[in-house]
Amino acid sequence: VLQGINSLGIGTTADGGNPLSVAGPATLLTHAGTDHRLKINKALPADTASLLFQTGWSGRAEMGTAGTDDFSIKVSADGAAFKPALVLDRHTGAVQAPGNPAFLAYSPGQWSTVTTTQTDLPFDTEVLNRGGHFNPLTGRFTAPVDGLYGFLINGFLGSATNGRICFAINGLTQTMQMQVLVGAAPLSFTSVFGLTAGQYVTCRTGNVNANFTYFRSHTAFSGWLIS
Repeated sequence: VLQGINSLGIGTTADGGNPLSVAGPATLLTHAGTDHRLKINKALPADTASLLFQTGWSGRAEMGTAGTDDFSIKVSADGAAFKPALVLDRHTGAVQAPGNPAFLAYSPGQWSTVTTTQTDLPFDTEVLNRGGHFNPLTGRFTAPVDGLYGFLINGFLGSATNGRICFAINGLTQTMQMQVLVGAAPLSFTSVFGLTAGQYVTCRTGNVNANFTYFRSHTAFSGWLIS
């Protein structure tokens, strides 16, 4: 039985920063009859209690209570900058995914009419652009990763409206998701697409369009990663 020792190295040499060091293909911690619990304790909420996963001694993922008592999973490409992938609120258990892209944009102005077919609508003012994957100069959202994405346009139509609205992927009008619109009415149109990284989505008039009249500042284009 070893008691009160300052350091222990198994298959390697321990040091001041790692007083317990183990080098080997695996480490086994098992029960002595029933349960087994590994405890990682920190002094204050602003301190860190975590598991750090490295490649070549450079951090790539960390899970635990790092700098707060909320539980988080963070990832890094270089071992220096870590991005939170999941955050679990310690009070409610609510799960946040700060890394998941989402955006909401509109274009200031009043009534606007588009009579041409397959014309992308402008959305040049960001309300939300998590991850920076929406470009307000082009009105395009570009998928950063493969996945299932949802898109929504909400707004209000003028009485002269007699046209179509849809989404486009890489400039290709998605006719299966097209909606025919007539008269003054609220506009609400949602579609879900499976996208690969690099594909972009815009909101546009349809392939047959006579008059699409909408109130610009009351019309918003949004999207988000579902899974």
